[in-house]
Amino acid sequence: MGRDIHVTSKAISKAGSRLTNDVKPKVTKARNEVDKTNVDPPAFGLIGMGIWAGHNEMQNYTRNYLQAAADALDRMDAQLQEVAKAWKNAEDKSTTKVQG
Repeated sequence: MGRDIHVTSKAISKAGSRLTNDVKPKVTKARNEVDKTNVDPPAFGLIGMGIWAGHNEMQNYTRNYLQAAADALDRMDAQLQEVAKAWKNAEDKSTTKVQG
């Protein structure tokens, strides 16, 4: 048997904020760590110039990939905040109110 799941606007907002505040810094740190793997020629020797070029290409790919991930986390947070607002609006409209 499944259990009931209750979603709130606060939980949606918190999930988005965690992406930006908890996950993104780790992705950004990993992106910045890529620069620490820099190898200047002729570290691979004269014959290793192809290896050096491949190494640099992989660094650029990884750096760009991690930056795209960080940007996606920002977009996801913004979208979840919008969903949370709409959800809150729905919560408010579906709550029984007593007039008196």
